Amino acid sequence: MRDAGASRRLWAAVGAAHEDCARRPQCISPDCRFVGFVDCGVSLANLGIVARLVLINGAPGSGKSTLADALAQRAPLSLALDIDQIKHALGGWEEDPNASGLHARRLALAIADEQLASGRDVFVGQYLARTDFIEALQDFAVRRSASFHEFILDLDIEHLALRLAGRADFPSRPEHTINGRLVGPGDSARLVQSLADLRASRPAAIWVDANGTPERTLAAIVAALG
Repeated sequence: MRDAGASRRLWAAVGAAHEDCARRPQCISPDCRFVGFVDCGVSLANLGIVARLVLINGAPGSGKSTLADALAQRAPLSLALDIDQIKHALGGWEEDPNASGLHARRLALAIADEQLASGRDVFVGQYLARTDFIEALQDFAVRRSASFHEFILDLDIEHLALRLAGRADFPSRPEHTINGRLVGPGDSARLVQSLADLRASRPAAIWVDANGTPERTLAAIVAALG
C-alpha cells in the first residue's frame, strides 16, 4: 500500500521534473495539466507513478463504502468514489432509479478519468452482482494505464443480517436511510447468493472475509494491495 510519505516523495519528483515547464507555458504534452502547468512531456510512468483503480464490491451493509473511505485517507488526494451518493444527488432520482443509476455511473467514470489522469488513486465501493460494470471499470483502468484491483467482501447470511439491522436502526451515512427502504435483514440470503456467481465469472477477484471488524477487513485489503 502506498503510504503518505511515499506519495509525497513521488510528487516531489514530479515537481522537480516540471520546474522548467513553469517557464515554458507553451508546452503542450498531455501529462502536465495535473500539476498546474499547461503541459510538458514528463511521463507519469517514467516517474514511477501508476494510479490504481480499486473496486470494493460487496452486498449492501457489508461496509464497502466505509472501507473505500478508509483506503482513500491513506494517501493525499486519493478519492473514495461513491456512485450511490452521486445517484442520490440527482434530482428526481427515485422516479426512475434505473436511469439515475446508469447516469451516475457515467458521471463516476468522468470523475475517475480526471483522477487517474492526475496519477491519483480511485477507490470505488459498489454492490455489483453483474459483471458488465466491473468489466467497464477494468477496461477504463487499462485505457488510463492504471492498475486495477478487485475485492469482494465475503459475509455470511447471519452477519449481513445483523449489519443491515444495525444500519437501519443507526444510519451513519445519509444514503443508509434511503437504502434502508430498499433492502433489510430479510434480504440477506438473497444478497449473499447474488454474489456467488462472481467466484466463477471473476476468478482474479480477491475475496476478503468481512465477518470480523472493519479494522481487520481493512488490514486484509491493505496487505493484498501491497
